[in-house]
Amino acid sequence: MPRSRLLLAAVVSLAVVAACRTVQATGPSIFDEVVEGIRELDGGLVDIVLPDGGSETFPASDYEPPFCDARLNPTIPFPPELKDAGVYGEVQVKCIVQVNGFQRECKLLQGVGAMDQPVMATVKMWRCKPAVLHGVPVASQHVTFVSFKPKEPPPPPAPTLAPAAPIPALPAGLPEVKAPQDNPLSPEKVELGFQLFFDKRLSKDGSMSCESCHHLANGWTSAQALDAKVGGGMNTRNAPSMLNLGTHPFFYWDGRMPTLEAVSAAAWKGQLGADPAENAKALNAQPTTKALFDRAFGTTTGATAENVPMALASFFRALGNGNSPWDRFTAGDKTAMSKEAQAGWTLFQKAGCVTCHLPPLFTDLDFHALGVNDDAGRKNATKLDADQGKFKTPSLRNVALTGPYLHDGSAKTLPDAVAFMAKGGNVKPGSDPKLKPVKLSKKDAANLEAFLNALTGESNFTAAPAQP
Repeated sequence: MPRSRLLLAAVVSLAVVAACRTVQATGPSIFDEVVEGIRELDGGLVDIVLPDGGSETFPASDYEPPFCDARLNPTIPFPPELKDAGVYGEVQVKCIVQVNGFQRECKLLQGVGAMDQPVMATVKMWRCKPAVLHGVPVASQHVTFVSFKPKEPPPPPAPTLAPAAPIPALPAGLPEVKAPQDNPLSPEKVELGFQLFFDKRLSKDGSMSCESCHHLANGWTSAQALDAKVGGGMNTRNAPSMLNLGTHPFFYWDGRMPTLEAVSAAAWKGQLGADPAENAKALNAQPTTKALFDRAFGTTTGATAENVPMALASFFRALGNGNSPWDRFTAGDKTAMSKEAQAGWTLFQKAGCVTCHLPPLFTDLDFHALGVNDDAGRKNATKLDADQGKFKTPSLRNVALTGPYLHDGSAKTLPDAVAFMAKGGNVKPGSDPKLKPVKLSKKDAANLEAFLNALTGESNFTAAPAQP
């Protein structure tokens, strides 16, 4: 076959292949395919692949590539719906390929998809000056028709989630935790709640998470006397530890919330300033987060105002701290506590501290008035005069890490707290009669502090989780 016929057959064949392009194509013009069979060789030669699988070589000086520019084709009507990349719909782009005087209609694009930037460039299509072989125009093309019909995009595929890790066992020395029937524990809910605890998307402005006031390194407290809320307003009470809450019957210093779900919802709206419905939408905008909620709760609606507190509550029930030197000592390891700590433990019991700080949680989960300040405390929740100034007994587990102390953070250090309690608090009308002054020597105080340090245990959640 003569050279000109071979070249013509090759280019026509390649042009026909180009007509099969779909929306997923990313090349800027049909010449991507028209010249696909032409490649440069060493020595200033160009090789063209022929339809029968053979090839023919000729000098590179005989070949001039096409030149494409949108300005050469300014008159094609352009659908206004295609003004922005990212729109989704059905697109069709028709064109004309001319090869050595022969003309063939082609479809440059046809299909349904998202109009990304490369596709948009193709839709806006260029008119191309012809490619030239041996001084003869070989092929040219230009767009003749563009249409676009917007469509609703399909939902994205569900993310692939790694299996949830098993719920970490509670450390030794802690009582069993039972979840309510309407929010049973599961690895999926605990894992989700753990992630949410560190997620600033829970807050109104994205500035704060639960962890912002409950740091792992500080026994899940803030190490501040008082903390600011989202928006700048200050709390009037100290951030308590989040450890070992699973068996508590009341929450907050005044006990106004009866469940972990209720206190989680209240803190979400109060401390973090959230609009639960709107913040749930923000969580669902991230596909992995939505998938985690759907898996945890067996739904298809993702995060809601109701299940965010349920996930947090599940994490709190699983969060524990135990296996302290005191736990090991009382389990039979007489070397687990120093002699000073052992003497402090004996004094702790003899002085009556154990009356309100009852093992194993080292709290009686009751409310007592210490005369700290004029805060009405429990009375705000119950409206009973008898509860004036009463506050929930805090656990002493990890107490060496959780200062400042008392409900207003007024005891800055552990020695300050020991001294305040040893003097019987601030005696006022209504002060708890169980709290009696105890005279402590310097050695007694040091031994008590050694014992309190021996209550520093091991947590079953030890590092912040990865965020989706």
